[in-house]
Amino acid sequence: MRDSWLAVVMLLLVGCGESRSPGGAAGESAGRSGAAGSAGRQGAEGGSGAMAAPGGTGAAGRSAAGSGDQWTDMCEPHRSTTSAFLAAHRDCAVDADCTVVGSCSGGFGFAAVSASAAEQAQALSDATPNGCGAFDGPQYRAVCERAGSDSAAGQCALREQGRACGEAAPELCDGSDDIRLGFMLGGGFVPSSYQFTNPYGIVFAAIDGHCRYYASRNYMEGTYSSTLTADEAAQLADDLGFDRIDSWAGHHGKNCPDAGGVTLATTTAALTCVCGCDGAPAGAAEAIQRLSEWAARLIEQGGPLDGAVSALAEPSSAVLPSSMVRAWPLAQPLTHYPGLITDSQTGSGPVARFEQAADAKSLRDLRNATFAADATLQSILVNDGSGTGNYQLYVRDELPSDRATAIRDFFDAAQKRQPPAQ
Repeated sequence: MRDSWLAVVMLLLVGCGESRSPGGAAGESAGRSGAAGSAGRQGAEGGSGAMAAPGGTGAAGRSAAGSGDQWTDMCEPHRSTTSAFLAAHRDCAVDADCTVVGSCSGGFGFAAVSASAAEQAQALSDATPNGCGAFDGPQYRAVCERAGSDSAAGQCALREQGRACGEAAPELCDGSDDIRLGFMLGGGFVPSSYQFTNPYGIVFAAIDGHCRYYASRNYMEGTYSSTLTADEAAQLADDLGFDRIDSWAGHHGKNCPDAGGVTLATTTAALTCVCGCDGAPAGAAEAIQRLSEWAARLIEQGGPLDGAVSALAEPSSAVLPSSMVRAWPLAQPLTHYPGLITDSQTGSGPVARFEQAADAKSLRDLRNATFAADATLQSILVNDGSGTGNYQLYVRDELPSDRATAIRDFFDAAQKRQPPAQ
């Protein structure tokens, strides 16, 4: 009797020892892998892969099968079903196609799946049998992992968020008026009109504590604004590493004087990359690469600003076909508006601001028509019929004054935090 009891104890100890093997795939992902969860993990090393169980329940998934020295893994049927489903539902084209399913407490851990399969995958996690679940460990976000930059098809994979289960993430939308997160692409060698046309960068987005955002990717296309939902804000914060920018802060890449830098910033830290992100901490380059995708998404789901515009006009000696010259849309000639005509495109001096809704709409419509005809143009060639010749016209949207000041101050502070690249 005593020998039989010792044999059972030894088997249990061996089971526990196997479940904590540091060489197992989940051991590198979460650090506490139980036998019940480890077999279902598909390469979550370094925080990546399709599936990762955050912790384990030891050998609880094993039960006696009628004798003292034969054991059956009672978790295997559910684990096999789950693994097969997850493996078949990972296709993606962009990060937004993927989502994380699972739980910190009692499910199969976490997995990255196609968003269309999220409900079924979560149901499988919730149905994990007692004694087969996983507990605690790191949290993850989902990305679309492609074989190469030219590859259109990818597979959903996990990336660690840098915090553990039960550890709250900092709130992007905290209810304040502050700009909480922003990114911008600055110019390298730019025309003299850049300071006027792009006061916040060639591409920019800024999100405040109310989840309200402003975004643009080409001043000729206009500036767009809307309010993120709680889910959208959470995804944006995860994708851009809102809670990790402090650890990424710095100037990375190469010293390219003719190239613009890309800056991702919070109220306390800024990451800037120039000519790539060489030398940046893990995860930083991926966040920078997702900025263009998020800029497009914010613009597509936002609405164009319809308030005031500002404009500058410079006399032009260009000889072009009359079909390329557009008519000045307002009733008064250009010379009627103080600050409109200038011999400097910098916009550092007075500019003409059009507050009247009808005037602002006419100028915005002219700009939009020019952009629709040729998206490469950065100015509008106009003639007001007064005999003074043609002008190169620049028309930019004006943000609400308090938001314009807050965004400009936010990016100015971010730039001042950055030492020059070595």
